[in-house]
Amino acid sequence: MLGLLLVAAAALALIGICVRAGAHHDLRRGLSGESRALAVSLTRLFFPMSGFMIISAWCLGILNTHRRFFLPYAAPAIWNVAGIAGLVVAATWMVSPGLPTAELLTRLSLALAWGSMAGSVLQVAIQLPACWQVLHGLPVS
Repeated sequence: MLGLLLVAAAALALIGICVRAGAHHDLRRGLSGESRALAVSLTRLFFPMSGFMIISAWCLGILNTHRRFFLPYAAPAIWNVAGIAGLVVAATWMVSPGLPTAELLTRLSLALAWGSMAGSVLQVAIQLPACWQVLHGLPVS
């Protein structure tokens, strides 16, 4: 099942990353210039993140099946903490009061997106060792 999820998530993420620039033009005619570029960048970040969330959901199912409830429900907190950390880092080092509001919001949006992406990777990384342990490795058959 993990193999199927990995293939499907990777395929959807690659399709989303490659095709998204044209789709934004068709779906959001009101976006242009920097707004459109930001929307495309954020979408390209969120497609791979959704793949990691799919794998995290698989880990949650495996661990719940083996009556290990704490880790799968604590791991999403790491995702939130990483997003907040991204915003704090951006507010501390990337943002200055002299910047125009649009630039400030763009930088904060990208920081939150990168923090969320890092959080989704951490969410999987925290749960995967426990899944490996309860499954005694990954069966190959």
